[in-house]
Amino acid sequence: MTSLTDLNRRDRETFGEFIRREREVRGLSLRRMARMMGVSISYLCRIELGRDNPPSEPRMRDIVKIIDVDLDVLLAMAGRASSELVEIIIERPALMAALIRSAGELSDLQLTELATEAYKMAHLDGAPAYLGESDEITTTSCENVLDERVNFVRANAGAIGAPGLRRGPG
Repeated sequence: MTSLTDLNRRDRETFGEFIRREREVRGLSLRRMARMMGVSISYLCRIELGRDNPPSEPRMRDIVKIIDVDLDVLLAMAGRASSELVEIIIERPALMAALIRSAGELSDLQLTELATEAYKMAHLDGAPAYLGESDEITTTSCENVLDERVNFVRANAGAIGAPGLRRGPG
């Protein structure tokens, strides 16, 4: 379990500090990670020290593969959203804005339930977004996908600026 001290430290963690911590936890040297990303050591060092802006989304996708973190969390730490999410919002701006604003008032448990139901509505009768075409789509597989994301967010709540999981109103 994460201590309150650790959560407070992670609340103040910058994008670069997060990348450095995750790189070091995985035993990767700066040189090795830079090579894996296809960038110079000095560029990666500047990012980790906060002397350069966080990289582009395609470069963040490389980081995600290397240190196994959630792309949406990484983008949020950089103050961005994925191009996929932006496209979804642009397709139906009023509806998506209303949904996001309404969902902002929900607890994490309620959000998980909402996401599970939305996933089931969108994918039980259609093509899966997270599963391979050969995978059977079931309620359990939907919940497993969401459970993985929720567990990652819980484990990294402080790093993304949340002091912990909210219980919601009432």
